[in-house]
This record gives sequence, C-alpha cells and structure tokens, in this order.
Amino acid sequence: MSPSETNFYPELRDVGSMTELGHTCTRKITFSCTRAHPVVVRVDGEMDRDTVVLLRNYLDHLLSGTKALIVDLSDVDFAPSSCLELLIDVADTAATEDRWFAVACGRSVSRPLELLGDLVECFDSLESARQATPAQ
Repeated sequence: MSPSETNFYPELRDVGSMTELGHTCTRKITFSCTRAHPVVVRVDGEMDRDTVVLLRNYLDHLLSGTKALIVDLSDVDFAPSSCLELLIDVADTAATEDRWFAVACGRSVSRPLELLGDLVECFDSLESARQATPAQ
C-alpha cells in the first residue's frame, strides 16, 4: 500500500471469523482506500456473499463523505451476483445524492455489468476512471 492510501476498514487476510460486523469470512480479501479526489477503493481477493456484505458496509460509509468514488475491482477474478447488485445499488444512491460513482474492472466483472445495461459506469482501468472523474 502506498503512503497516500489509508485503510478506513481493517484489512482482511485469511480471516477465520470477522466478529466486528458479526459475519464469518473465510476468503482472502483486502479493502484499501485513498483519500484523494476521487476516493478510490481497491478490492483485492476472492469475492463471495460474505465479503460483499463487508464491502457494502464499507462503501456505505465512504459514499456519504465524498463527491466522487471509484471501486477498483481490477484484481477480482469473479464477482457474484450479490456484488453486481451492490454496485447497482451504490450507483443508484450516488445518482440520487448527486455524487459520481464508477467501477474499474477487468472483463470478468465488466461483461456481466454490460449485460445488465448502463446501470453502472465501468472503465477498463483505474487510470481511465480517474481521467473521467469530474473536477471537484
């Protein structure tokens, strides 16, 4: 993690039990975040239903305090349907609250999102998402 990145949420690595939120997490996953404009949340690891719940809580916390948010799923090989639903929910909330939201992801995540229509703004790289971010 670079010095400009701050974890607002504990990193989860090989966690047997996540008691903070009352959920069990047996997969490897890491959430990290930068405070710069836009706020970037990087997700690295294996997504499953339990980690999507943790990500939802994490994003709910962050979205209320920023005008622009990018979720970087570039290092996620698979996103379950609950993750796609989460991204759509966050995009809806962001639009309602006049906030900008986008996802940077590889083909394994972008293809299912594309099939759902233009519900979530997707970019093929974090850099392209950053370039599209509206000015502060």
